[in-house]
Amino acid sequence: MKLIIHDLSEREFTKLELSQDDDMRIISDDGTIKSCVGCFGCWIKTPGRCVLNDKYNNMGELLARCDELVVISRLVYGSYSPFIRNVLDRSIPYLLPYFTVINGEIHHQPRYENRLDLTVHFYGDDMEEREKETAKQLVIANAVNLYANVKDVNFHKLAQKRVEEYNCSGECENKPSSKMKIALLNGSPKQGASTSGWMIGKLEEIIGDECDVSSFNLSRTEIEDGIYDDLCNMDALVISCPLYVDAIPSHLFRILVELEKRMNKLRLVEPQTENIHIDELLEEDAESSRPRKKDTLVYAILHNGFYEGSQNYIALDIIKNWCNRSGVTYAQGIAQGSGEVVGFVETVPLGHGPLKNLGLALYELAENIKASSLGEDKLFNPNLPRLMWRLMASHSFWQPQARKNGLKIRDIRNRHGYMK
Repeated sequence: MKLIIHDLSEREFTKLELSQDDDMRIISDDGTIKSCVGCFGCWIKTPGRCVLNDKYNNMGELLARCDELVVISRLVYGSYSPFIRNVLDRSIPYLLPYFTVINGEIHHQPRYENRLDLTVHFYGDDMEEREKETAKQLVIANAVNLYANVKDVNFHKLAQKRVEEYNCSGECENKPSSKMKIALLNGSPKQGASTSGWMIGKLEEIIGDECDVSSFNLSRTEIEDGIYDDLCNMDALVISCPLYVDAIPSHLFRILVELEKRMNKLRLVEPQTENIHIDELLEEDAESSRPRKKDTLVYAILHNGFYEGSQNYIALDIIKNWCNRSGVTYAQGIAQGSGEVVGFVETVPLGHGPLKNLGLALYELAENIKASSLGEDKLFNPNLPRLMWRLMASHSFWQPQARKNGLKIRDIRNRHGYMK
């Protein structure tokens, strides 16, 4: 079966004049897709099938039945568009929670036996070379994790309006403050406790009361206009999130796309102006050269479910590309491998034992934030042997969680709808 996933409008897709037959399945955006909530239910509750009840909950089965996967996506910061990212996030039932080693790196084991060919078509009107390179690396990484063969990666120039619509209200207030204003953004899709939240919580403790720190939980795609207003007026943004399919979770990605629009459109006027009406700014020309009130520094804290922190590098590049598009300064990123390990060692002091590397990186990051300084990216592994980490993940998390849900260990390897 040939599976096509695209983000084009129906009219644009029709112009492609593709010959369709019964052995082809097309997935497009009808506005009903739900964002992954990070519950891992597709591994420990209904193995092989997403627990969210919508038309995209069988992505694992569809990938298992296809021989060729074709993705057509707008190029966004060197990644897929938010919708394509969302579909890929919902595709992790295709894999098992267990791990294997490929090219010296930890990856998930395959749930199915098939191997598919992957072709990706990116399009856009102002694709930058650095974004193209990031996209190529992303597709290669996706192919490794999906057990696919990269057939081709293409870039097509297609006119698209980057700024289409705004729903802004209220005012941006440029209030004088003696303290540096910092926003800590928890980008985990989980509604409750999360590793991302734990990490920025530790960072906030280290920063202390020297700065004016605000925390935002971005587990929902839709956030209030007032929050966007606040984020546009910060001295520093700290983005904390897990790695999802080699990149940023789709719900957070949508928020960053919207924030970029507002940052570029809502250019704050000179410091002496105290109150700025957003609606007035929106009426100005999109290419206005009006300066920002001040430069915003962006820091990142990433973590993944694999052992190697180095696997976060593409997500960091995507954030760098976002900064370039948004007119803000990328300052530094830190990236922890096997981030979920913190759930097993919460009683260990930060900077000691398995959390030694993470502690050193967080303390350095905090100092750079307080000093408004730039720093080198730090990508690191946890301070424990890889074999011990694999045993902890399988026997202390996945299997006990599955048993709690009434599953037997063999049920984790279920193959829904497998026909080969």
